[in-house]
Amino acid sequence: MSHFDVIVVGAGAIGAATTWKLALRGAKVLVLEREHVGHARGSSHGGSRIYRQAYFEHPDYVPLLREAYEDWSSMPGIFAPTGAVYLGPASSDLIAGSLRAAALHALRLEALSPGDPRRRLFPGAASFEALFEPTAGWVDPERAVRWMLDRAVSLGAHLREGVRVLSLRSQPDRVTLDTDAGELTASKVVVCGGPWTKKLLENLPVALRVTRQAACWFEVPAADRHRLAALPVFAIEDERGAFVYGFPIDSEGLLKVASHDKGEVIDPDDVSRASHATDEDAPRGALQRYFGVDGWRLARTSVCLYTNTPDGHYLLDRVPGERGVFFIGGTSGHGFKLAPVLGAAMAEIALDGGTSRPVGFLALSRFEGAT
Repeated sequence: MSHFDVIVVGAGAIGAATTWKLALRGAKVLVLEREHVGHARGSSHGGSRIYRQAYFEHPDYVPLLREAYEDWSSMPGIFAPTGAVYLGPASSDLIAGSLRAAALHALRLEALSPGDPRRRLFPGAASFEALFEPTAGWVDPERAVRWMLDRAVSLGAHLREGVRVLSLRSQPDRVTLDTDAGELTASKVVVCGGPWTKKLLENLPVALRVTRQAACWFEVPAADRHRLAALPVFAIEDERGAFVYGFPIDSEGLLKVASHDKGEVIDPDDVSRASHATDEDAPRGALQRYFGVDGWRLARTSVCLYTNTPDGHYLLDRVPGERGVFFIGGTSGHGFKLAPVLGAAMAEIALDGGTSRPVGFLALSRFEGAT
């Protein structure tokens, strides 16, 4: 079988969700993955991803997040609703933006008093404002991607791993993909290439920068493990705007902490995935300042790739000048949590020519003339 209704390029979180939603619509769909499902070379790995609704980045995401919540909650053993604590100065983007989103959309967001046990988990942040969002939590990315792909395949979708797309060209009645495994055609193509999006779609009129981001897992000593047993998901922005985030202690007794500040700009095909001496600086500094601990052993690190648009918001649109070619890109850093609803919107756009979901603010037109 070489012709499909839709071919999805990339089987990370966004590609898996798009494939699943297309298959739910009854489309004959093929998803191509250049590596293997669950690989650690892109942006859909690392054991945990934050889900939240009080979205400080922009309140327009909130209706989409509410829909995504229904999907995550339906996946058995994949979403952990731990709640989340946000800490920072009152004027910080994290605090002010979260409050704005909550007010505009009537979200539950609780201000924590100085004596609240959840706030006291962070003794070094006593001067900061503290908020608690009960609907937040974390998603297991590897299991989520596999679940969505398994559901898609059970509905008739086809998955091919280890196939790299070399080029694509649109024609009046089809799109042809040249791959290292031969030629394929489809009525529509959706590119969900993550860090490789710009290489696949060289004529996009927007600069996408790929950055190297490291997450760290620290071994929690037994004496601290009990004290931090109730730790929820957390995010902290300091006085200078530096941003770290982390997760509850996992089943191995490890605490994952990472910096959300943009890292080194890299080529996704030429990036060091080995641990750098500086990778632990911001996470270890956060442990020292906010938790009051020092000397925890670094158990491991993992490198993730962010794909960044100029304004930090996603792109979901048709590719200019390419009939029948669509894409979702620039989602790294905060896009995983929205994968199911972005996939559903793209399935509607690809099959119906448009969507009722409020994704217009993610269109390319906001960058008209940009390079």
